[in-house]
Amino acid sequence: MNYTIEKIITYEVTRQTFLIKLDNNERYIFKYGNFDSSALKLISEHDLPHVARILDVTDKSMLTEFVNGNSLD
Repeated sequence: MNYTIEKIITYEVTRQTFLIKLDNNERYIFKYGNFDSSALKLISEHDLPHVARILDVTDKSMLTEFVNGNSLD
């Protein structure tokens, strides 16, 4: 899978978040840091309204769908 980093959303010592774009123009959110992968894998098994789908998760990274819109901040 070839991708480019389209935007750095957060960049901290312990956690980074990037908007990535694949060669086919699909966009995803990639997060790098420490995660509770067992809890996130459980969440990813359910279709939850108002929650971005978790596509892949490890102890050190997570890939989620990109939802275009305004930040909740």
